[in-house]
Amino acid sequence: MAIDLFSETEGWFRFEVSEWKHLLELAREHGWEPMGTRIFGRGPDFPRPEDWDGGYVSSDYQTVMAEDARNLADALERLIPDLPELPVGPQERFSGQEGRKLVREFIDYCRAGEFVIG
Repeated sequence: MAIDLFSETEGWFRFEVSEWKHLLELAREHGWEPMGTRIFGRGPDFPRPEDWDGGYVSSDYQTVMAEDARNLADALERLIPDLPELPVGPQERFSGQEGRKLVREFIDYCRAGEFVIG
């Protein structure tokens, strides 16, 4: 199962759910303090704004606001030196040259502003 992210300026970005959760946890470990996502009530099948818990790991078309996205990028920037330079194995997608590249691409994605988790 995947988490799809969408930015009006940057397009789509995709992570497997387990990867997304792991990336968010790594960001927290490197100083990211989540501000909580916003939901705008897009229909009867989606949570209402007054009932929303601010979560990041469902696909309810919630928005990560620009400041929160920049803070996430800053934390991931601090993470880069701690990522293994050599691939650790398939269980660690963010290790090695390709994994580091993916994190750097996502940092750029976050720096561009808000995005939707859908």
